Amino acid sequence: MTRRRVAAGVSRPATRCARRCLGWRALTARAGVVSAAAFLVLLSAGCRVGYVLEQAGGQLHVLQHRVPLERALASPSLSPAQKSRVQFILTVKEWGRSRLGLVVGKNYTRLYDTHGRAVAWNLVACRKDGLEPLTWWFPVVGSVPYLGFFDAEDALLEKKELERADCDTCLRPVAAYSSLGWFEDPIFTPMLRYDDADLAGLILHECVHGTVYFPGRTSFNETFAEFVADHATPLFLEQGFGPGCRQLREWQDRRHDQELFLGWLQGLRTDLERLYRSPLTRSERVQLREDVYLEARVRFAAVRAAMRTDDYDGMPPTDLNNAFVAAYATYHTDTRALERVLEALGGGLRPFLEAFRNCPSGEDPMRYARKLAEKLSGTARTAGVAGRAERADAAAPAKAGADAGPALRRGETGNFGAAQETPQ
Repeated sequence: MTRRRVAAGVSRPATRCARRCLGWRALTARAGVVSAAAFLVLLSAGCRVGYVLEQAGGQLHVLQHRVPLERALASPSLSPAQKSRVQFILTVKEWGRSRLGLVVGKNYTRLYDTHGRAVAWNLVACRKDGLEPLTWWFPVVGSVPYLGFFDAEDALLEKKELERADCDTCLRPVAAYSSLGWFEDPIFTPMLRYDDADLAGLILHECVHGTVYFPGRTSFNETFAEFVADHATPLFLEQGFGPGCRQLREWQDRRHDQELFLGWLQGLRTDLERLYRSPLTRSERVQLREDVYLEARVRFAAVRAAMRTDDYDGMPPTDLNNAFVAAYATYHTDTRALERVLEALGGGLRPFLEAFRNCPSGEDPMRYARKLAEKLSGTARTAGVAGRAERADAAAPAKAGADAGPALRRGETGNFGAAQETPQ
């Protein structure tokens, strides 16, 4: 059977929990698959003609079946609630462009109906005695720690092959992806099921990928996009719906739960790394890891009891393994350097994004972030404005909103009013 494999890059999964807990937000993937470049990828990789044609077919199907929004909005196939979601996406897109300087191009000017199916599938794999994901190299996107597939059966076949090679695997559905400017990304119908906070975060995350992207640096790219979206989303909600709005409170509750979950996951990761670095034999490490996973499940019960939402119902999964841990790590690496840069810039997301657009080609973006943080902090101290930077950090949402432009008021655009009343 010929496989339709998608070159991985920037995606988001489809279950509600995945959407919110992974930063997979669209598991969700507030995350992806760069299937847009698939045809070029496969040609460059010198694959068999049949393989190339099958892969190209998946992306070509998306391109050929996208519908202009004007036609989609006039069609009875979309419910009033779905049409409101479309308008909401356009509002988020314009806010990101005008307030943050995000590069949006002609993305989200068309709609693609998946007819209830996932857009694609992402597959992560790890050795049973390690947390480093297997990687694959593709032109354009560079080295990536997952594979993407348009067809679920093909994804399952690859999953089984990797498991036969004694690997752990984690397969998740993708509800959206960024083509990094190669094509005009459509709105995929699974996105229309998201509520205000999730949908705003998803769109902002994907637009960040189209603005700042470093080939071969998947973990940094996902962490960076998630970092910006996490700071921008509450600004958007507050400016659009007002201080103390329901949407902002819900977002804050999810952030609270996400921090609890990631803290639990980091503890599990630390325990596993300690075991995998031990001088034990591989078979001993693989056997003992089951005790580590069992203890983590017990600890999670207390974590779940402290959560405010049901986003993490069903966690951890029954097949908890190294690939699951690695998949989360892709979206949540150390953000301390990013925090320091943002603080030194007074909390302004527009200059923050511009600073990383100026990163020299080929330089490690995390190393660049650390150097930039030191440089900006030193400049602030020399100029005697360190105190102002600290005060700006304490009031980051207000400051960032001021940098981005005048606040949107409720009723200023019809999009916000319609979106606010959308049934969830």
